[in-house]
Amino acid sequence: MPYSSTPKAQSWLGQALATLSGSVYTLLAWRLALAFLMYTLCRVLFYFYNSDVLAIEGGAEMLRIFRGGLRFDAAGIFYVNLLVILLHILPIKQRSSKLYQSIITWIYWICNLPALVANIADIAYYRFTLRRTAMAVFSEFSNESPWQFVRFVFDYWPLTLVALILIVVWVYLYQRVNFIPRSIQRRPLLYYSVQSLLLLATAFLVVVGIRGFELVNGHPMNMSTATLYTAQPHQAAMVQNTPYSLIRTIGKPGLEEKHYFSDEEARALFDPVRRANPAAPYYGQFKGRNVVIIIWEGLSREWVGCLNPDLPDYKGYTPFLDSLITQAGAYAGMQGFAGGSVSMDAMPSILASLPKPGVSFVSSPYSNNTIGSIAIELKKEGYYSAFFHNAANGSMSFDALANQLGYDSYWGMDEYGNRADWDGNWGIWDEEFLQFMVRTMSRFREPFLATEFTISSHHPWLIPERYQNILPEGQIPMQRAIAYTDMALRRFFEAAKQQHWYDNTLFIITADHSVTGYLEEYKNTLGLFRVPIIFFDPSGWMSGGIDHETIMQQADIFPTLMGLMGINRPIISYGHNIFDPTSDHFAVSAIGGAYQLIWQGYALQYNGQEVKGLYHIAQDPRLKHNLKDKHPEIVKRLLPKLQAYIQDFSARMIHNRLTDINPPNN
Repeated sequence: MPYSSTPKAQSWLGQALATLSGSVYTLLAWRLALAFLMYTLCRVLFYFYNSDVLAIEGGAEMLRIFRGGLRFDAAGIFYVNLLVILLHILPIKQRSSKLYQSIITWIYWICNLPALVANIADIAYYRFTLRRTAMAVFSEFSNESPWQFVRFVFDYWPLTLVALILIVVWVYLYQRVNFIPRSIQRRPLLYYSVQSLLLLATAFLVVVGIRGFELVNGHPMNMSTATLYTAQPHQAAMVQNTPYSLIRTIGKPGLEEKHYFSDEEARALFDPVRRANPAAPYYGQFKGRNVVIIIWEGLSREWVGCLNPDLPDYKGYTPFLDSLITQAGAYAGMQGFAGGSVSMDAMPSILASLPKPGVSFVSSPYSNNTIGSIAIELKKEGYYSAFFHNAANGSMSFDALANQLGYDSYWGMDEYGNRADWDGNWGIWDEEFLQFMVRTMSRFREPFLATEFTISSHHPWLIPERYQNILPEGQIPMQRAIAYTDMALRRFFEAAKQQHWYDNTLFIITADHSVTGYLEEYKNTLGLFRVPIIFFDPSGWMSGGIDHETIMQQADIFPTLMGLMGINRPIISYGHNIFDPTSDHFAVSAIGGAYQLIWQGYALQYNGQEVKGLYHIAQDPRLKHNLKDKHPEIVKRLLPKLQAYIQDFSARMIHNRLTDINPPNN
């Protein structure tokens, strides 16, 4: 950085910048102001890139978001620049030296440029997670090669270009102002006295800024404070910034124990202790049958043609899955919902009926809690269990989680043993790995439980070269990757039909989570969690076709299987038996720091402190009309159910009582 002791410009702008050079405090203000400018520009870019998903309506909503954003930016910028601020305000002679100022400059860029890059990266990443990146991401991908993420720089090259432009502009503006030292020799006592007072005043302002300028109730802001500035919870990510999110989640991914009701009142509203109902349809009819669960990466309901009957001439990208759903013995839910928004949320939800505890279970402080699962329960019935995952062993800690869930064996890239079928990114192509799964299962003793987690329909959504001119391209790259996995699943079933165990097997197909796609109908907090939940019985015992009415969620699969297998031991489950008409069918999804309850025809959104939204699903499927103020009686009916759910879940999770059928606080 150039360093000079005289103003550099004679224009009015140059004179103004030269004025800033005369005081270390105005110089600090200039440098922090540049950071505020960059964070604001990132927020503008965040909106334009994700406007279809954010669905912000009107200038008033936008202004409220930007006003809240200033609070979060102040906190984030002060966090990132704590050392820079301290070096500016220390009342020492050395801060006037060229070396000292050079050190400040280096620290400034070392701290701020990664923060800018993180903000830019989340502009693209938000569409997959609906939240800002938190520290949990480092444990989520701790076993992945960092080189896998280098291609993001090229896949999202417009954002990479924007980041480079912002860096150049930032450096240019930074260099327009240089510190001009003043003599402090004549009146050192006055100088040090004034500078010490300024140090204290600045420190006070920094602390206040980090707390979100909250001086009234004494409570500093947190991540959920962002929902105070939004109409819908998923918009909170635009209020926040990534540096703040990362810093505030260091070592703090835990839950806050809630006490909305007495223990007895909470249990009356929601009790997670489940026993299979012998009077429910299909009870015990699948006892002793094999179970194969396919967790399909990114299988949004949007991609499945027959689950979108309201879209004329829409065929989707899963022709095989469509054909499977129409066969005898198939049952598919139209109103299925995922509990979370990333892959790590899926296994606990689907296999253990365990919702997301703030962050993904594997990344949470509760990851060592004792949990139940379908694998554990079926083992008591003499089942052998195996978990399959195409990726490298250790990827996203799925092998460790499979072991914790009670699976007897894990089959990944190491067990597959042929690197020639590696896709170059995540693991073995779905087609080859699913064939490997068929061959491997044919060696298992029966009955068995087998679960597969696919990978090919994950960014960067590549397909084998041999299918480039065969599979449909679609409007976005993911659609072709979905079509590839659909074709791989067709080949899987073709091979499975030739095996001795096929007719004695119940297949379940669902997604790990939904992904923001192409259709406008899905770009809301309903569509962002809609996933298929499909049961297929080759023997034809099960029937029902497409269920248009029943609300169901990933957490329902565990208790549903308990009923189908005729196992009436009590379990802890945050879902219900899908086929039990006496069950209170609902779905809960985690949206950042908030929850969404789908129940009795409504979507209720609640951040743990206040209701953010109420929407009538049938009349307003795109969630355009917030009814929370118009229908307080409906809020009063729905909210206690969700609060009791949260209260029970937080207590059991915090106190490690996820398998205790007794009340959590007894």
